[in-house]
Amino acid sequence: MEIDNLISNSRKGDEAAFEQIVYMYEKYVYAIAYHYVHDIEDAKDITQDTFIKVWRTLRNYRSECSFKTWISRICVSCSIDYLRKKKRNTEQSLTVDEDGEELEIADNSVEADLEGTYIKLEEKEKLHKALERLDEDKRQILTMRYIAGLPYSEISEQLNIELGTVKSRINRAIILLKKIMEQGTF
Repeated sequence: MEIDNLISNSRKGDEAAFEQIVYMYEKYVYAIAYHYVHDIEDAKDITQDTFIKVWRTLRNYRSECSFKTWISRICVSCSIDYLRKKKRNTEQSLTVDEDGEELEIADNSVEADLEGTYIKLEEKEKLHKALERLDEDKRQILTMRYIAGLPYSEISEQLNIELGTVKSRINRAIILLKKIMEQGTF
């Protein structure tokens, strides 16, 4: 069944049609989520959260962009939210126990590992904030290439633009993203 028909039927409450959408996109969504969290179980949770959000917001989908692009944006958003929530929970659990008492970390290697993890999370968060500063076209093309891992040819096909245009837009978006990151204006 064509994706437009599946979307239309899903909007009418057809759960079987939505299950087909899930089947068609679950590996794609999982790959995006895994790219963010690098953990199988967390990526599965994000994938599930993404499809719950897709089901709830399907009526908001407009054909201005491809469905694949729209669903990838939702997955990226769910991934970022998941990382923020996990970071807050980790920060809290590192400083207090269940009774609210301050904890001391005796093992310096554990502390160093956690510090490295925080640095990585902070860098990812900075990158995502910088991405948000880009206009929609630049953010979309970088997401498709580096987060969804799509080849240039598929990006060209989905956006209905020439292969050379895809490459030049990605290059310009990267240059602008680097400038934003260097300036720290996000």
